[in-house]
This record gives sequence, C-alpha cells and structure tokens, in this order.
Amino acid sequence: MKTSKHCPKCGSDNIIKVKYSHNSKIFTGFLEQVKIAKYVCIKCGYIEEWIEKQSDLVKIGDEYSE
Repeated sequence: MKTSKHCPKCGSDNIIKVKYSHNSKIFTGFLEQVKIAKYVCIKCGYIEEWIEKQSDLVKIGDEYSE
C-alpha cells in the first residue's frame, strides 16, 4: 500500500498514512526507539507497517542480530 496506493485485500485506493501511533515503535537501546508508519485501508481495515528510514533499519539490525 505504501507504494501502490491500493489495498492488496480489497483493491480500494482509500488509503491513509498514520505516521506514528502510541504503540508503533521498536526499541533499539535504552530509551532509543525507531518509529513505524502504518498504512490503513479505510474500506476494509487492512494495515501495513513500514520502517521508513534506512538508518532505522540498520539500528534494528544492530540491536537484534544474533
């Protein structure tokens, strides 16, 4: 939905972006967090979540790699 602007479940183009909600974050250290953007289909309620910054993906990889 982020790039296609269409819902993969119902095909609607009525998509909104919720930049950050209360529980949309991943901790990458003590008091450090990465925010998650959500894309919501207003017709059927389907949701996709995306990490939007490449630097945040690196932080997650560094924190959670084994």
